[in-house]
Amino acid sequence: MDGPHEQDMIAQPSIEEPTANPASTEPSAASYEEDSVEPLDIPTFIKVHIMLAQAPQQKQARNVADLATELKLPQIPIILRQFLYQQTHADDNQELDLIPINECPPYDGKISVFNSASSTFYAPSDLSGIHRMHREYI
Repeated sequence: MDGPHEQDMIAQPSIEEPTANPASTEPSAASYEEDSVEPLDIPTFIKVHIMLAQAPQQKQARNVADLATELKLPQIPIILRQFLYQQTHADDNQELDLIPINECPPYDGKISVFNSASSTFYAPSDLSGIHRMHREYI
């Protein structure tokens, strides 16, 4: 690969002469701060992948009301309705608790319960993950 940049590197000395006072061995604060700044590598589109267990549990609730009773969490139907409202009104920034429950869509269909799942997602704090991706088993 012969290009102008390669020839310049060979022709020029590889070690530059120091221009600062040689008696001063401490780096300036500005140069230290400039050297320690790293650009953030944050994706503009974050994709999340969730994989459920191969089969749902057979002896679990099959509707939201039964699931709330089984788990002893009577607020599940309300939380689900608020979630559905939020999904269908993505531009609405109003607090969910302030929206009357009768304005939230109900869900009376069947449900399936999966006791395990894995989720793969971007985690900026996980420096050891490949491209900062993280997997959790739930």
